[in-house]
Amino acid sequence: MLHQPNDQIPVHNPATSPQIRRAPGIRLTPVESALLRRAFAHSQALFVEREFRSGYSGALVLLVSVDAGLAPVVVKMAASPDLQREYDAYHRFVLPSAPQNTAHLQGAPLLDPAHDLGILIYTFAGGDPRRPSSNLRDYYDAQGGDAAGALLNRIFRAYGRHWWAINRPHKFVLGEYYDHLLPVHLELSLPAAKTASQNRAPQYILTAGEVSTVDLRDLIEGDVVRLRGFRVAKIKRDEGSLTLSCDAPAGEASPPLRLRVLNAPLDLWRVGEQVDTMDATVVQRGSRC
Repeated sequence: MLHQPNDQIPVHNPATSPQIRRAPGIRLTPVESALLRRAFAHSQALFVEREFRSGYSGALVLLVSVDAGLAPVVVKMAASPDLQREYDAYHRFVLPSAPQNTAHLQGAPLLDPAHDLGILIYTFAGGDPRRPSSNLRDYYDAQGGDAAGALLNRIFRAYGRHWWAINRPHKFVLGEYYDHLLPVHLELSLPAAKTASQNRAPQYILTAGEVSTVDLRDLIEGDVVRLRGFRVAKIKRDEGSLTLSCDAPAGEASPPLRLRVLNAPLDLWRVGEQVDTMDATVVQRGSRC
């Protein structure tokens, strides 16, 4: 449902509606003019200085001066659902980290349900009153891509450091998101390697929830390990292998540990079951351990 709080919608009173004057060549439909008057119902006069037509969304963007001595604002008119999405995205992605010296929204969308039209008002950042204002598309059409790129670099040099000083990027460990797409951390085999007369005693004990990829770095081919508390994540009958998994230690930013066990009696386990104890021999360690 479109957000339309009552305190954002001025009551339209024809007797007090602001007078609208326009720069030569700018045309407004009666519906657009009426919506503009509603948005500035408490003002006395509006002067529409420039018109910027959006090439992709079809929105109408105006540079408007309100009364005498006040800073100009940017007014955007478009379909009501489009403006509501823009308003919601602004509050979700832009407002929390935007520097104070950039353009900001002024209130929620003012909507005209009868004509499926809405209006958003932004503060106007920058501008030289001695020179005409333009939008990036017009500048690109007139000056070309190299000049437009140089202009953006100038903007980023001026505003970028303020933006990143406020912004707090989310920190994450790449492996937590993509490790499951890579080969397993450790490959083992059953039964455990034998000496001349008996099974070798486990050299390492790996306990689910306590062991990390760092603990696997000292393992070499032929080592015997005892696994405790791992769960069965996958069964591949064509290979005769089990994939065992366990979560990283509490508070550690690591992906779940994944081990593949070859030559395993697959009928003993099902996916999701926990393996209390298993002794196996190291065949190969993953390259990232």
